[in-house]
Order: sequence, then structure tokens, then C-alpha cells
Amino acid sequence: MPSSDHVFSQLMLPLNSLQQLTIYGFPSPIFFPTDGLPKTLKSLIISNCENLEFLPHEYFGNYTSLEELKISYSCNSMISFTLGALPVLKSLFIEGCKNLKSILIAEDTSEKSLTFLRSIKIWDCNELESFPPGGLATPNLEYIAVWKCEKLRSLPEAMNTLT
Repeated sequence: MPSSDHVFSQLMLPLNSLQQLTIYGFPSPIFFPTDGLPKTLKSLIISNCENLEFLPHEYFGNYTSLEELKISYSCNSMISFTLGALPVLKSLFIEGCKNLKSILIAEDTSEKSLTFLRSIKIWDCNELESFPPGGLATPNLEYIAVWKCEKLRSLPEAMNTLT
């Protein structure tokens, strides 16, 4: 499929009730459409799309239904991921993002948005160095897995406060 914004936008336009989307195997550069993905998405899986430019976190607030996000060996331009910007995210899985250096918490995040997060998995992100200062303000986090992140020197602060 051609990797132009126009074609991607045309595909998304009629899908106003789409709940799950998998984007797989785009080797050439591609961008999310400027008007975004369907706001009804509950699950977004991106795999083997190394040159996909991930949405800036300023747009995340539009996705009020997105509960699950998996990014696997994709979005190599992403250097940070911001927790709390996706208002009802329950599960985050990031694997093999070559340039991911940090996990942040959005400055304008309401505490409510972080209460939905139950699971964080970060695998094979060799450039990952840090979690947010002060720890993860995710009171309902049940599962965290960090594997093969060679530059990470410590787990998030205040892990003992997580339930």
C-alpha cells in the first residue's frame, strides 16, 4: 500500500466505529493522518513499522476510548513516551523501539487518567535510560515488566507504593 498521508486518511475516514486497528509492516516512511485515527479505537497495535512517525502526545487526549497500545519494533523516531496523555489507557506494551530514551508523565495529566493504567511492558529498548522523576503515579498498576533495556540503571522510584 502506498505510504502517503492521503491514502491513510482515506482508509480511516469511513471507519468511525472501528475499535481495533493493527498496522503492520510498513518499511517506508509513513505518518499518521493529520486528522488522526478513529476516536472509537479501543486497541491499537503497531508492528514492524520502523519509519512510522508516532502521534505527538498533544493529540493523545483525542483518543478517549483507547485502552490498549502495543508498539513493537516500530516508531524508531520516538525518543520518549508520555504516560497519562491517553485518558483511559489500561495496557501499554513497547518493544524494540530503538531510540526510546525515557518514559514521562504529562504535565497536564489529571490523576484520574493514570488510575486506569494496569499494565506496562517495556522490552528490548536498549536506549531507555529513565522513568519519570518521583516514580509512577499509577495507583492501580498491577503488572510492570522491563526486559533487555541495557541503559536503564534503576526501576521507577517509589515502587513500594504501588498496589
